Amino acid sequence: MRGLLLVAGVLAIGRSAWAKYDPCGHISVLEPAGRAPRNAKIWMWKGGDERLRIRGPGVDRAITPPFDGSQRGLAALDPGVLGRGETYRIQIVGDGYAWTLGELETGGELDHVPPRTPGFHALAITQLIDPRAPDGVDGVDGVDGVDGVSNPASDIATTLDLSADTVALDIAFDDSAEHFITPPDDPGMLGRNRCGPGRRFRVGAPICMSIRAIDLAGNRSEAATRCTTVAGRLGDPRRASYAPAWPARHHHPMGRPGGWLALALLALLASWRLASKGSTPAHTFT
Repeated sequence: MRGLLLVAGVLAIGRSAWAKYDPCGHISVLEPAGRAPRNAKIWMWKGGDERLRIRGPGVDRAITPPFDGSQRGLAALDPGVLGRGETYRIQIVGDGYAWTLGELETGGELDHVPPRTPGFHALAITQLIDPRAPDGVDGVDGVDGVDGVSNPASDIATTLDLSADTVALDIAFDDSAEHFITPPDDPGMLGRNRCGPGRRFRVGAPICMSIRAIDLAGNRSEAATRCTTVAGRLGDPRRASYAPAWPARHHHPMGRPGGWLALALLALLASWRLASKGSTPAHTFT
């Protein structure tokens, strides 16, 4: 019986860890590698209609704005100024349970200094065109639509030099007032990730892209801008799912091929050992 309980426990941990880092189906939170400033924001991928709370010394309150199911992508939520040298938990709460998404450990200072302006050295944008589309049409309406808007895949290639305190990028284009907030690792995911933001580019149009670096406290750098002419090529306009590549203090066991199988085998081995011990004849000591 103890062996069966152990198997169930290990597999349950594996499922929770997997869900914690799935940007399409669930929410995930960035855990800083070191102590964060007291005015740090909570950086996370938004999921569905989960209720979130931040809990720690003297703090137990809902994180606002609430997730209403229509918001997608990366967001910074402001918990207010936190205590000095404390640890806070970010939790999903429900009827009778609270599951910790991540923790935020604070230092002693506030951070009001923006990151260094990115070095933006190269830019190329290619809009993918569905070969089935009529002549003169640069995409197919309804392909991978997000909130009713068609966002066919595009290739955005950049060469960036970012400061070490950058946790997110604010990306904007000169033909729109909309801003896209993305992880810093690869701005190209803006045009490829079906779980994040996206937009359609007009082939042959001149366009400028501006990038600001954002730190844990939400400070934004000055914008770095480069311009290009949108190219086009035939290809599959569907967007695919990509997980964010944030640094994290805790690496989930499901993050590599075979992780689930390894956990199951470990649990079975432990169960066998417990069963073996249970079958050993008892000794009487006098």
